[in-house]
Amino acid sequence: MNAAGKQAIFGIAQGGQFDDLRRQSAKTIADMGFDGFGLGGSFSKKYGDDSLESALAMLKKLPEEMPVHGLGIGEPNDLLAAISAGVDLFDCVAPTRLGRHGSIYTKHGLIHLKNEKYRSDFTPLPDVRLPMSYMGTEGFTKAYVSHLLRSGEMLGAIIASLHNVSFILNLVKGARQAILDGRFDQYRADFTRDYYRK
Repeated sequence: MNAAGKQAIFGIAQGGQFDDLRRQSAKTIADMGFDGFGLGGSFSKKYGDDSLESALAMLKKLPEEMPVHGLGIGEPNDLLAAISAGVDLFDCVAPTRLGRHGSIYTKHGLIHLKNEKYRSDFTPLPDVRLPMSYMGTEGFTKAYVSHLLRSGEMLGAIIASLHNVSFILNLVKGARQAILDGRFDQYRADFTRDYYRK
């Protein structure tokens, strides 16, 4: 089922929260001759379910040599779990949704810039640059972005969203390099230890 030119056609395996339906869908999609596969569904432990593990179990029914796209996988730890399981591509609204609502990723977890304590926190946002770009969020203080967000100024949501997208791109860039260096498991363990430290 090769698409004309350089475009690829991916089949999306579904099945909701039902493992048997997910496996059946993955096998059916695998037999159809697509250029790659998408794992559909809802993937986040924050919903209190095992949907990510269920979706990743579908990988066993898909040809190993084909690219796999994890639709909606955006929580940092979920991204690293999916990479570890063999997922190649990702997209998710989480970084921009969180940014619009005033939360930013840091290496020590999410912070919520609308919280009172950031009104007078004049420390800069963590320096996170967009890969292959001079654009970054350095130079903005937490207090300034907090003010923008509390005032409903669009710039606050833009800065927080850019920061989060940059954070995720850099996380995945680091994961890619760690795979090439043969140290992905350590990279994942180090990130998880710092990010989820309370």
